[in-house]
Amino acid sequence: MQALGFFAYPESSPIVTDAILGAVELSKGEALTLQPWQRMRVIGFKVDDLVRSHINEAAVLIADITYPNPNVFYEIGFAIAVENRLFLRLT
Repeated sequence: MQALGFFAYPESSPIVTDAILGAVELSKGEALTLQPWQRMRVIGFKVDDLVRSHINEAAVLIADITYPNPNVFYEIGFAIAVENRLFLRLT
């Protein structure tokens, strides 16, 4: 069975975004498929039920904290609150 990893990160750095989206593409068909928040079309500071639902359904939340971002920090806190696995990435 294929597991889902939800990838949370700020969009402020094109280099970080490109690296993460490259990893997402490489994960297709692997044991852990990565899903970035961008594929959900959630824009700006809005953190809604869709994001929380994806974090709940994911086997792990992977969060890039290279650049401070309120949405990413919220998603980390939510993952901790629902006792989801968490992997923090700092580039």
